[in-house]
Amino acid sequence: MKKLALLLLWFPFVSSAEGLSQEVTFNLNRSIVKVHAVNQAGNHGVGSGVVIAKDHVVTNCHVIANANGIHVTKYGTSYPPEELIADWHHDICILTFKYLGLDPIQLGSSDNVDYATDVVAKSYGGNATRPVTSVGKVRDIFNFNGKKIIQSSTWFSLGASGGGLFDNKGHLLGITTFKTPGHGALYYSIPVEVVKDLMEKGQRVNVT
Repeated sequence: MKKLALLLLWFPFVSSAEGLSQEVTFNLNRSIVKVHAVNQAGNHGVGSGVVIAKDHVVTNCHVIANANGIHVTKYGTSYPPEELIADWHHDICILTFKYLGLDPIQLGSSDNVDYATDVVAKSYGGNATRPVTSVGKVRDIFNFNGKKIIQSSTWFSLGASGGGLFDNKGHLLGITTFKTPGHGALYYSIPVEVVKDLMEKGQRVNVT
């Protein structure tokens, strides 16, 4: 897959997706975390993550690549991971924790995702203090190793890597991963099936 950098847009677009209740939106916020990584030079980078199972957070591998220190934060509390499960080829990494204590979301499926499907993105794009909500529709689907790369109109910005793309029931469809540059930007998510495969078959590596 061609690597494309996330670029900061001018302002966030916040609304509510068709059929997405305020209760669902609120509940999703509880499962979106901020991911922090410090490299060898001491530089601090920030991305997003989604709690997908008890003590498991998924993010993009490029968020934590070459990091000397990693932790996630939620409600002012910092959590260091114990293990890493990585699929660098698909840019999906799962961090595991001894005790995270945060509610996981429900995993959906991209099987029924098609053109014009309503979707909502949740992340800490722009290094926001609370999860940013962006709504839109699926604009195209691309095959990548038998999986669906989802192109949507859901706006996201720098820091959104590792956030979640959801259907209007709050089920995870994909991980917000990259966008094209410029005013007419296109937004892409890695499908949840990659996450499911990694949970089932991935090898754990200690990061403590």
